[in-house]
Amino acid sequence: TQSTWGGLPSLFVMGVFDGVVVSLSGNLDRKRLIKVIEAQGGKFSNTIHKRVALLIVDKTGGAIASNTQRVRKAAKLSIDVVTEDYVDACIDANTRLETAKFLV
Repeated sequence: TQSTWGGLPSLFVMGVFDGVVVSLSGNLDRKRLIKVIEAQGGKFSNTIHKRVALLIVDKTGGAIASNTQRVRKAAKLSIDVVTEDYVDACIDANTRLETAKFLV
């Protein structure tokens, strides 16, 4: 049997996005992305602020081309801006990947 501490299993799996605050911009399936990120321990923010680690944008580049307020603020705060493919790749790999390959 597995031991427990406070009613919780002694070993539990951390989510891919544990402790990561993300925001979204552009033409995205927002409900799906928020659900996936939160299920993996991440937090969603409707605004860009210094605790946001990632801004996820649509892969068609609409948010970048439109230079949305979120994109401008992310640039000002040196927040990584990645495509939605980053989320799916992290889930597929079951780990948080480096952002370099997904930066826009």
